Amino acid sequence: MLRSWLVVASSLCLVTAAACGDEDTSTSKTDVTSGTDATVSGDTVTGNDATTGDTGGGGDTATGTPCDAVAQTGCAANQNCTYSQGGATPMCLAEGTVDYGDACGQDNGCKRGICLSVNATAFLCYAYCDTADDCDGGGACISLTGSPYKVCEITGIYTNCNLLTQDCPAEQACHLVSGQDAPICLPAGTKDVGADCTGDANSCKKGTACVNSKCETVCDTDASPDPCPTGQVCTSWYADQHAGYCLRAQ
Repeated sequence: MLRSWLVVASSLCLVTAAACGDEDTSTSKTDVTSGTDATVSGDTVTGNDATTGDTGGGGDTATGTPCDAVAQTGCAANQNCTYSQGGATPMCLAEGTVDYGDACGQDNGCKRGICLSVNATAFLCYAYCDTADDCDGGGACISLTGSPYKVCEITGIYTNCNLLTQDCPAEQACHLVSGQDAPICLPAGTKDVGADCTGDANSCKKGTACVNSKCETVCDTDASPDPCPTGQVCTSWYADQHAGYCLRAQ
């Protein structure tokens, strides 16, 4: 039994100085079904879509015992304080066998936390959090819209890509994402150049990016002649890959 979560977010300048310059860029993480963007707000990353796997090793039957999912208190030693499918409050469920960050699924639940696929990645065991302070190593605390809980982001689960060549699998696009050291493959959006992408940066089509809250065409700053349409200029944006965007008349 699986269900999808939809998320909401805002915009932020990108991870590296080389990517920002004087421009304000939006960044995003989206699920294959939603196209919603993700950005950083304080110590919390929002805008991550997730599909839930099994919540634990003992199915979805809760004991009825209230507990603290972040602190993992209030349950017996062999139980996981977690959220059952559609549950609004955490309950004590039988623990699974899978540790934090490892692969999980319907038949191999998590010892603690919850089994999720975030942004169309593999199903992994995520730990619950309220802020980044609850996450080992000071990682981001991910908010999931439609979900009553947040989880600690797991690093190193995305495929890096090239903004110019868009070398991602079918139905995915290469995007710059807050908190990632390089562009990553995420489900492609459908919005055309010039469309508003405020709070929805990954809704932009493959080969475009959300810059100054608008979808803009990605271009090669080293190309000669200028690859942009007449009247537009390829403006530096992500210097590490010589990727820019076609600056349109405002």
